[in-house]
Amino acid sequence: MAGLSPSEISLLEKGMRTPKIDTLQRLAAALDVTVGYLLGEEHKDLSMPQALARQSFKVFLQHNPLPQEEHDYLQRVSLLSSAPQTVQGWKDFRANVDELARHGVFLSSKPS
Repeated sequence: MAGLSPSEISLLEKGMRTPKIDTLQRLAAALDVTVGYLLGEEHKDLSMPQALARQSFKVFLQHNPLPQEEHDYLQRVSLLSSAPQTVQGWKDFRANVDELARHGVFLSSKPS
């Protein structure tokens, strides 16, 4: 994962090695979270599933700019317990919503 050996990851987890910035960036990218999350600066008051949903949404937004209405809708979805927990999950969710909308199945007043 992130170009690190299992032994390197173990040393980081045990606090026996302090990661360099580039290592943190690679780990964050591999886990679909931000470096701030890895450092305990973000979402530390949330459960792991909730934090992963919000973190992966944040990373998803960095690479997928959205119109404000869609951003706001997905932001509300990120607060749900069933929200995607990976960037790929957000991509798939957005594709499904778009597909439903193309077929007229999705309501214009999206659920909150």
